[in-house]
Amino acid sequence: MDIKDLELLQKMFEKGRCSIEELSSTVNIDPSNIQRRLKLLEIEGILKGFSAFFDRRTFGFDTTYVKLNFSPKERKRVVKGTANLPQVSSVLLNLDDFLLVEVVHWDMKALQSTIRALERISPHANVTSHYFIKMPDEVPDRPRKKDLELLLELVRDGMAPADSLSRATGVPENEIEGIIRGYQNVRLVRVQPLIDEGALFPFPPVSAVILTERKEEDEVLTELINLSRDCYWKQLLSDPPGLFIRSFGGDLHRMDDLLERYRRVRGVLEVMVIIPDRTIHDRSVDMSMIKLALGKRSK
Repeated sequence: MDIKDLELLQKMFEKGRCSIEELSSTVNIDPSNIQRRLKLLEIEGILKGFSAFFDRRTFGFDTTYVKLNFSPKERKRVVKGTANLPQVSSVLLNLDDFLLVEVVHWDMKALQSTIRALERISPHANVTSHYFIKMPDEVPDRPRKKDLELLLELVRDGMAPADSLSRATGVPENEIEGIIRGYQNVRLVRVQPLIDEGALFPFPPVSAVILTERKEEDEVLTELINLSRDCYWKQLLSDPPGLFIRSFGGDLHRMDDLLERYRRVRGVLEVMVIIPDRTIHDRSVDMSMIKLALGKRSK
C-alpha cells in the first residue's frame, strides 16, 4: 500500500464505473500497473469489489446511521450480531467501544424495531444517537423491469463487463454502457469500490460526523463541504443537521488539521471522530429490495 494506491482508490470513488484506460489517464499510471495494483489491493483485503449504490427512496426505503456503544469485552459478539441483522447494510467498527451502523428501513417503526434488536445483542449495548440522511426533495422514478435487472447485476458487481451484463439481463450489449451512463447522469446510481478502511495500513483513514446548529444549518454545511473537498465520501445529515465524511489518512498531520478546522467553524456543535478498525459491507440488503420490486423471492 502506497500513496499511489490511495490516489487510485480516490479516483475510483470520483469516477464511478470506468475503464482501466480512463483510470490510467487520470492517475498517470500504466494500465498494466493499475491492474496489478487492484489485484494486490484485493489480496491484501483492502478492496472488496465494486457495487452500485442508489437512492433507496426509489423503493420506499430510508437510511439512518446509528451509533451503538458496547462493552469492549463483548466486541466480537456485538459485531457479529449487528452485521447479521437483516436491515443493516454496513458497519464501521471504531477503535473505541462503539460502532456506526447503517440501517435501511421503510418507516420510523421499522427503525425503532432495528434499534431494539441492536440493544438486545448484548446487555451493555445501547444506541446513544442516530443520524438521518438528508436527500434531495425529488425522488427518482423506479426503473423499468429490464433496468431493474441491470441494476441488480450492478449491485452484485459494479464493474461487470458489458457482455456478462447482457447475458444476465437480456439487454443488448451495445446498449449497456449508455443505460448505465444515463443512471449516473440522473444520479440514480453511482458505482463505487467497497473498501475495508481498517485495512488501509500504513494510512489509517478517518471518518467524522460533524453536527451543526439548526438555525445556521445551510451556511455552516456549505463551509463544511468546502473544507471536505478532498474527502472521498460526503453525506449530508438532516436530523440532527450535519455532515458525515470519510477521508483517506495519507497525511495524519493534515487530517488533524482538517478536524481542528471543523471544530473552529462557527455553528459546529460536535465532531465525532471514527478511526475504523474494520468495515463490513452487506449488499444483500439492497439486492433484496430490487428483487422485491421484480417480484423475486430473496434467497
